Amino acid sequence: MYQYISELRKKPDHHKRRFALAAAGAITGMIFIAWVSVLLPQNTKRVIAEDSSSGGITPISSLKNSAAQVVTATRELFSNTTANLDFESEYNKMKAQVESGEIRFVPDDPTNQ
Repeated sequence: MYQYISELRKKPDHHKRRFALAAAGAITGMIFIAWVSVLLPQNTKRVIAEDSSSGGITPISSLKNSAAQVVTATRELFSNTTANLDFESEYNKMKAQVESGEIRFVPDDPTNQ
């Protein structure tokens, strides 16, 4: 292989480009074959369509359920956050701790003390 590469270096540019195109095509082909072999199920019964009249989940009902879950989760998220946010009491608590000396401010630059 090393000998072939050293011979390829001596050849004109159009030979080098042809080799690069062939190598890239071969690598792409191998990746494509691996991708297809993973995507296609092996030894499984393929169901093209199911009868949804027997009470199965339809695409519309699935979409409605998903949208309802998103709306419910969003409402819960914002209702919990607004209930827990009380900035003024937290500010007053920190202010009292600073005034009492319980919390000390440390300068950012140790040389400015």
